[in-house]
Amino acid sequence: MVARRGLLGGAATAATLLLSGCGLGKGSLEKALNRAAEDVDGVTSAGLEVGFEAEFRRYVRGSVETSAASSEEALEVYGAVMAAIVAAAYEHSGREEQRDRQAGEITLLDASGAEYDMWDLLPELEAERGRLDGVLLSDFEG
Repeated sequence: MVARRGLLGGAATAATLLLSGCGLGKGSLEKALNRAAEDVDGVTSAGLEVGFEAEFRRYVRGSVETSAASSEEALEVYGAVMAAIVAAAYEHSGREEQRDRQAGEITLLDASGAEYDMWDLLPELEAERGRLDGVLLSDFEG
């Protein structure tokens, strides 16, 4: 017979892991998103992470580096990276599961070290959302 205290302890541990963002699938999603970003032409590295914030809002954030030298090239790479991240997230867990994941804190660094953020990529979102945490993966659906 399983001890009640042991069973409750195990259930509490599992719930804590899932609610803290350290649950099942976090590592594989993170790897899939980084791999998708790194597979985009012109990307030299990706450092994306996934997790949960207050009120259990899910996010993907981090930075991607590119060899692009001009801002036009960098923004083109940035758009391709976001499309690749969306496709990888949807493939990993399904559109309905991932579409509301915050994505506003993904930045791009070009070859000169200049940093681009979501407002550079989609300036119309700044007026519409006003905050980076209002930018979602679904904003980049093709």
